[in-house]
Amino acid sequence: MTRTHADIVKEIGPANIAQRRGLSIHTVRSWIVRDSIPSEHWAAFAADGWASLEELALGRCPEGRSMTPHSTSRAGSSPTGAHLAGEASEPVSPASFSNRRVGA
Repeated sequence: MTRTHADIVKEIGPANIAQRRGLSIHTVRSWIVRDSIPSEHWAAFAADGWASLEELALGRCPEGRSMTPHSTSRAGSSPTGAHLAGEASEPVSPASFSNRRVGA
């Protein structure tokens, strides 16, 4: 079974990763929550022997999860949420946006 990114970070230890990579421990802990090690750190993980590049690539898509763009969508994430209900959403024209600043 392939380890997820969260599994890898937990095994190595967030404090160890933070210290070795010069990162905030809060940043590394957020990788556990998101179950995602940013790809710019993959080469360093492989060089340190923590995980292979193949494992990191496979860990991005654990069994049972889809990597399709809509796999992370939630109802209401589009302006109308209609795409999730199988309805066509209406296009938004640039003219419908205000040039005013929020809170102004």
